[in-house]
Amino acid sequence: PLNDQRELEEKNSWFRNVGILWLLIGGLQTFLRYSDNGEIKISMWIILGAVCFGAFLFAKTKYSIIGTDSGNILIIQNKKHDRILEEIGQRRKKQLLEWYGEINYKNDPNDEMNKFLWLQSQELITEDELKDVEAKLIAYHQGDDPDILTIEDKEKKMN
Repeated sequence: PLNDQRELEEKNSWFRNVGILWLLIGGLQTFLRYSDNGEIKISMWIILGAVCFGAFLFAKTKYSIIGTDSGNILIIQNKKHDRILEEIGQRRKKQLLEWYGEINYKNDPNDEMNKFLWLQSQELITEDELKDVEAKLIAYHQGDDPDILTIEDKEKKMN
């Protein structure tokens, strides 16, 4: 499920690097002016460098990280964050139910039950939908396979 998220807080290192560079340039320029004519006049580069370095210190970007099989998805935590997460969750649910949400009566009934148990563990189907699938599988395979494991049997096996 999408509840398995991590968070990342990041500062923009570009502001730090440029800020330090401009502070150094401004400091050098101010020193050279002072040594040349004894005048202390602060360079504009010192001001720009201080502003950039201040932006680095105080500006942070927060992300939610969703792990996938293909890598991570980073979502910036802004006013659209919750809407984006909801949309990802809806699309994920739709796609997984499209791929795995139908009962394939040709498959082994225990494999089919495991598939639907997984869907339920991913919060894609409800407990009632799982019981409905179980009843349909048992009814269909009643005479074929007396060893079909029910939900209760599977839970006992896991414990």
